[in-house]
Amino acid sequence: MRLGDIASVKAGNVAPKKGLFSERGIPFVRAGSLSRLLDGESPRSLERIDKMTADKLGMQLFPEGTILFAKSGMSCMTGNVYVLKEPCYVVSHLACVAIDNTELTLYLKHYFRWNKPNALVENPSFPSIRLGKIKDMEIRLPDARQIARWVSTLERIEGLMETHEHQLSLLDDLVKSRFVEMFGDPVENPMRLPCKAIASLGELKNGVNYRKGESGVEIRCLGVSDFGAKSELKDVTNLNYVSLASPPSEENLLKDGDVVFVRSNGNKKLVGRCMSVYPGRKDVTFSGFCIRLRITSDLVRIPYLVWSLRQPSSRERLIGRGANIQNLNQRILGEMHLPIPPLSLQDAFLTFAAEVDKSRFVVQQQVVKYNDVIASSGIAIIGRSELA
Repeated sequence: MRLGDIASVKAGNVAPKKGLFSERGIPFVRAGSLSRLLDGESPRSLERIDKMTADKLGMQLFPEGTILFAKSGMSCMTGNVYVLKEPCYVVSHLACVAIDNTELTLYLKHYFRWNKPNALVENPSFPSIRLGKIKDMEIRLPDARQIARWVSTLERIEGLMETHEHQLSLLDDLVKSRFVEMFGDPVENPMRLPCKAIASLGELKNGVNYRKGESGVEIRCLGVSDFGAKSELKDVTNLNYVSLASPPSEENLLKDGDVVFVRSNGNKKLVGRCMSVYPGRKDVTFSGFCIRLRITSDLVRIPYLVWSLRQPSSRERLIGRGANIQNLNQRILGEMHLPIPPLSLQDAFLTFAAEVDKSRFVVQQQVVKYNDVIASSGIAIIGRSELA
């Protein structure tokens, strides 16, 4: 069935000028807001605009239950789909799909999980989707009883997943609290622990800006896109390859235990804030958008160092500089001082964190099982051939 025959499909509003937003009012959703909202952030944390100003500008208020996804700009390519949990104003870069039927709304939300709207993008270099094309989307629509059964199952599973995600968050908070309890804030250093500059603890090296298309050696290369939203590295078994004229030198290869930072990126939220310990796959280089720290000192445990650098006050000191492209300067990173407690205290903290990780593993296994059930439901809803 055609989407436009069962739902209202509209674009959002032109974004008001910055001076028209207020501390109180109704949330305004931008294209870049979707990832934050999908991560659990409340619409109340977004920019707001009061109703009087919105009425003067002729802005339309979209009701709770409206399905949002990007129809123009690079956000089109993410495939993010979000359902409003309260009435909001919405930017014009987003498509707004509204239907006066709660079960059908939830069905479409899950339907778009596997049949992503970004499949409608014709030119990835200049991504956009016409409203007419969105209205003409063919939707597989089973009978109402089948929809009700699928929606009930999927919503129940999502509820359980949210519970487990909350448990994971509490476990994270537990370890963070233990770190502060044992060592205090690394910038304020209330324990008056001896401090060392990062450069004195190991070797820092910028990556290389490899050119694609060079004939010769093929080698995997770790880059900014390989970092997840929470600083951790994604699957390092599936890195992109670069072609080099000759094999890279030993110093340009990563080793187990190297700490890799995002050095440069257009997204300032990534620069200096994303860092992770490389897990030791061989024959991997790293791009010029990254900095590698290789610990050479016997005064510090690598996980303790990473925990110190991930504290909010440390991350604020590592925010990149630059008007357009944000950059983390290697010299600034090297000159940054961190408290270095006795190894016995570092080990005690890491033992505590390892015990919490065991609980995290159990919870994460449950989340994996729920994802498997959701994937099976997708095969039923969309059809096996379309998911193949």
